[in-house]
Amino acid sequence: MELTKLDEQIAKLKETISAQKQNEQAKKAALEEIVKGRGSLALAALEDAAAQKELARLRKEGSEISDELFDLGNGLQLAESKLIELNRQRADAFRAQKKAEFESLVQELLKHEATKVERSLTAIAADVEALKQQLHKLDRLATEAELPFNLKKVEDNLRWGLEHRLGNFRFLDHEMRENFNKPIGEILLKVLSGSKEAAEETQEAANDE
Repeated sequence: MELTKLDEQIAKLKETISAQKQNEQAKKAALEEIVKGRGSLALAALEDAAAQKELARLRKEGSEISDELFDLGNGLQLAESKLIELNRQRADAFRAQKKAEFESLVQELLKHEATKVERSLTAIAADVEALKQQLHKLDRLATEAELPFNLKKVEDNLRWGLEHRLGNFRFLDHEMRENFNKPIGEILLKVLSGSKEAAEETQEAANDE
């Protein structure tokens, strides 16, 4: 509300200043014409009564305009100072309003979005830990079955997949981002399928011997 009021005052004052500056220019032009008129009458006024009368009228009119310009100049100077002050008040009010909006949004974020994300992360962390336990179980089984299973590679792929889904993929090149722009199940299936193919190749080699 305060900003709206200040904006209205600023707009109105700007209109006033603009109009009075035009008025000032018109008076200056009129004064210049009076000076020219007095100059053209100076010689004739030495002898001619009518010229003397007109010259006196021009002096009076010029004096009045000069006084008006003096007052107008002072008024415009004060108006410009007031405009600067109003703009300063508006800047302060704008910052105060945005600060209040910021603080309100912080409270809203902490109360709702952050709490929601925390719940999600807690659930995700539990699910990821359960998935890692299964991967470690696979690693033990692979060791016992003498199968080529690279637990670190699988866990790295899982981590990269999770980071990609969370938007933290700035360190991955375009090809890797494409590879990990998939559901976690597909990412794991690809690397686990690689382990299976390697195991089959090992078995075939053993059979050939």
